[in-house]
Amino acid sequence: MGLFKRKQVVFEQEGILVGEFDPTEPSLFRNVVHIHINVKPKRLLYLHARSDRPVDVAVFNQTGNPIRHLDGITDGTLGPISTETWTEMSFVLGVFRGDKATADVEVWTEKK
Repeated sequence: MGLFKRKQVVFEQEGILVGEFDPTEPSLFRNVVHIHINVKPKRLLYLHARSDRPVDVAVFNQTGNPIRHLDGITDGTLGPISTETWTEMSFVLGVFRGDKATADVEVWTEKK
C-alpha cells in the first residue's frame, strides 16, 4: 500500500545533459548542472545517478554547504544523508571542461 511506503521519490529525471554548448554561460559550456529539491525534515536522503560517461555528483544542504560527493561515477548511490531540519536541498552534476555526459538521476527520502 502506498500509505505505508517508506520510499518517497522527490526528484527523478532521465537524460540530463552535462557539458553541452551553451552560449549564455561565461565558459560557453554547461559543465555543471545545479538542481534544487524540496525535502522533509528528519528523513534520510538518497541520490542514485547513472551516466554514459563519468560525472561528479555533490549534494548540498539548505545553506549551500556541501554534504557529500562522488567523483567520476557512471553508476552510483549517495546516501543515506540526514535532512536534519532542512526543507530544501540541492545537488550538482559536473564534468571536466570539454567532456559531455547524459545522466539519469533519482533522488528519494526514507523515514529514519
